[in-house]
Amino acid sequence: MNIAFYAPMKSPNHPVPSGDRLMGRLLFAVLQEIAGAANVSLASEFRSYSSIPDNLKLKENRSEAHKVADATFGRWQQQGWLPDVWFSYHPYYKSPDWLGPIAKARFGCPIVTAEASFSSKRAEDEWSEWHHEHAHGLAQADCHLYMKDRDRAGLLALPAHEEQLVHLPPFIDIRPFTAVSAGDRTRTAPIRLITVAMMRKDVKLKSYQFLAEALLGLQDLDWTLDIVGDGAAHRDVQAAFTNELSSRIHWHGQVAPEKIPVVLANADVFVWPGFGEAYGLAYLEAQACGLPVVAQNSAGVPEVVIEGQTGFLTREGELEAYQSALRRIISDQQLATQMGQAARTFVHTERSIKTAEQTIRTTIDRAIGRV
Repeated sequence: MNIAFYAPMKSPNHPVPSGDRLMGRLLFAVLQEIAGAANVSLASEFRSYSSIPDNLKLKENRSEAHKVADATFGRWQQQGWLPDVWFSYHPYYKSPDWLGPIAKARFGCPIVTAEASFSSKRAEDEWSEWHHEHAHGLAQADCHLYMKDRDRAGLLALPAHEEQLVHLPPFIDIRPFTAVSAGDRTRTAPIRLITVAMMRKDVKLKSYQFLAEALLGLQDLDWTLDIVGDGAAHRDVQAAFTNELSSRIHWHGQVAPEKIPVVLANADVFVWPGFGEAYGLAYLEAQACGLPVVAQNSAGVPEVVIEGQTGFLTREGELEAYQSALRRIISDQQLATQMGQAARTFVHTERSIKTAEQTIRTTIDRAIGRV
């Protein structure tokens, strides 16, 4: 079976690290397990994404997509490599997948999407033309793997039929976290809090500032905070953690992915409010190391953290509630240990590549049977 993989928003080879890039790489690895590495092709590096609703750019991107399709698909035919399925990761209104429908028309292959999103409200705003292009592409898909309940609701409004929708919970490769999470997790003072997040001038900065404000009210407790990450908002993030907190903060900067498990394993609690998080693979990585989580019950965070079992999720924007959850987890070692053990079990048994592979394999088989 030949699988063509395409991520219109961000290629797995994109130089800037992000959750989208990581999930793209994870999905690509799963497909290689399913079909064999030689049978999975990264269809194109072409990025259809636009940060602004520029309709001229829309036409230019669409035209470029057709040129890419002609060149790529012509080369495949010359080489005798024909896709049995087109796998499209994270198409949405800012980054439509134009290549998939062209491939389906040319090769007769089904389209399977993963983490596609669709919002009807975009039909009436400045993104309307982009929205309609995206809707046209999604309508030709045969199966949709959705990771969040809100994406499921959006796809049903497309409309997509119930039988086309398959739940694929967010997952990680647990292998790098297995060895480091099996040791002694007995805590000693000070309690070591940790956060891992990019430093961007958007909701990421908002989460950093919210976390700093919450910690200002917890100076009576014995804790430290390790901050892993870097980016354009680095100075703003540093400014949020005022002189009152500076002696407790350890700045790691950007850390190579292969070193993240060890850094996490040396901590006790993962803290990240998570404004606007699609779901946040960092939460799963922390839990895989046996860390309980303190976050907010917002956006896609509840898809990866079980409230009251693997951590605490407080109402979005409620500082006192978030501060109270931090105080409780820092003060109660038995509770933190219990939640950490539950977190590790949750990720290792329910959110691994192996579990995702079973779901994706079945979905692809179903899609091929539909054509």
